Amino acid sequence: MPIKVFISYSSQDRDKADLLYDALSELNDKFEPIIIDKTPTPDTTLSEKVQSGITNCSYLIPIITKRSIYNQWVNQEIGFAYAKSKAIIPLVERHIMKNLKGFIHDQIDLSFNFKSSKFLKKREAQSYNQLCCTLIDYIKKILLADFSSNISPLKVKQGEKYTTQVKFKGYVKNGFFDNYVEHLGTSWYQYNWDPSTLRNLSPNPRAAGELHGNVDIERSYTHLTHGWPTGKYIIHVRVYDHRVPGKVGRIPIAEENHPFEVV
Repeated sequence: MPIKVFISYSSQDRDKADLLYDALSELNDKFEPIIIDKTPTPDTTLSEKVQSGITNCSYLIPIITKRSIYNQWVNQEIGFAYAKSKAIIPLVERHIMKNLKGFIHDQIDLSFNFKSSKFLKKREAQSYNQLCCTLIDYIKKILLADFSSNISPLKVKQGEKYTTQVKFKGYVKNGFFDNYVEHLGTSWYQYNWDPSTLRNLSPNPRAAGELHGNVDIERSYTHLTHGWPTGKYIIHVRVYDHRVPGKVGRIPIAEENHPFEVV
């Protein structure tokens, strides 16, 4: 099943969105790029289509330029994706980086950026093209990753522990394993990271993981369910990468989801 990628952009940057869409579409059916007006849905409002598209995607790629930095739709789409814990990979026009505020700002990893030119549109297009190539190279590393996971047991009494088993073979810069635990009956959630691969204590979003380079690893880790609400859950078992240590910029590069229940 292809990984869904939602492209967020201003209508004035449609050429950039189309170029990115075409580049992602060529990745051997591994990725499914989503541009809302390319997927017409009768009797559905624009806001409903946006919410559905982001909810069902794994990645949001906002194209942030001088034309979109204050665009209401782009900013709301970023906020909605952030609330849904989606991975966000911003493509940013370099000279506006200091003006960014909110969930995307110049203190996080903004390494996917391009030069703009008021008078030399060809030069700007070349820079954006090169950026797309860099992004695709990074995404190809995600495609080459081999990842599997298992949760046991799948039902526990409140306060008991569960074990996560993971196997990963692929490339990461500063990787680690993490469980995003989502309660299906309420808005309660929790992150349970693997302490062996994320030692530099980690609600801190600038902390980088212990896995580096070409990795071939198999391990398990346990967590208690003390204080968890009873009911059904989804546990999203993930491999994260952290492109630039010391900056906010974690990106999940592989994920498997498991049903779970606390009684």
